[in-house]
Amino acid sequence: MALPTDLLSLKACEFFSGIGAFSEALLLSFAEKVSVIQAFDQSAWANQVYLLNHGLAPDKRSLATIKPASIAKEASLWWLSPPCTPFSRRGQRKDLEDERAQPFLHLLSLLPSLRPTYVFIENVIGLEGSRMENHLRTVFAENNYALGSIKICPSQFGVPMLRPRLFYLAIDALSDAPSSRRLEDGSIFLPIEDFRVSEEKRRLSAYLLPEAEAKLSPRLSQEEFERYESVLNVINVLDVLDGKDQTARAICFTSGYFRCRKAAGSMLRDEMGVRYFHPREILALLGFSPRFVLPQDLSAKVVYKLLGNSVDVRSIVYLLQSLFGAGHA
Repeated sequence: MALPTDLLSLKACEFFSGIGAFSEALLLSFAEKVSVIQAFDQSAWANQVYLLNHGLAPDKRSLATIKPASIAKEASLWWLSPPCTPFSRRGQRKDLEDERAQPFLHLLSLLPSLRPTYVFIENVIGLEGSRMENHLRTVFAENNYALGSIKICPSQFGVPMLRPRLFYLAIDALSDAPSSRRLEDGSIFLPIEDFRVSEEKRRLSAYLLPEAEAKLSPRLSQEEFERYESVLNVINVLDVLDGKDQTARAICFTSGYFRCRKAAGSMLRDEMGVRYFHPREILALLGFSPRFVLPQDLSAKVVYKLLGNSVDVRSIVYLLQSLFGAGHA
């Protein structure tokens, strides 16, 4: 489907922008068609990274209390990556009772007055079946939006990483009826196998840095390794590089990757011991381009937290292509 004429200068707001995965996806697919004119995040560190890479300083105001007048009315596309803690096991799934869900709830309350044409929402699979999901479905239905959802994991693109996420796409049925009908019957989503990476990129070895750079990654002491060995997911680098292990996959990197040993992300064993994935290796697995940079003054703990909170760029590209049509990458 060709991009409609009225979308040739689409303006977007990126809420809970983090390091800018949505803006990164636009650079890789629709840079000349869609532009982010506002971004919002309360993390000074994330905003530093965002400004460095995307040339826009995100607004630090709280989205739990922001006034409609502070959000650009000309932005007809919203991207939301709200905190996942209210819907995750680590956050004890407090759902609507979690104060971190309040910004998400408040933005949904602004839909009737600001009425963006397109709304994307990304979160953990735990959002499915929650009271928040019931609420968002009610809000969109009452305001005449068509709503569709899809679960996407980078492994579906052939990327050797497990990071399943739930995505919603809402379209104002009063302004874009054809697309909204395709959304409701599910036909709007393109075959995901058409977006698989090259054969080379399906192996973990394609994402690992040369030894000289990789050795700079933080490492676990032998004492730490022995203490947490039973809960660690450790991948043998030599087996990956020499082809013995062609099916190795990293498990989801979380914001607690650098401080929590259990189910926070895979680690690598090389000749020097057990190390963390280098930030550049994680960025590559998430689909960020090699030109993406991280400020030198950020600590390892901060960098890993920012990366763990980010979004798979390929998944966003896939959603944009499904909505606006292929052939623009």
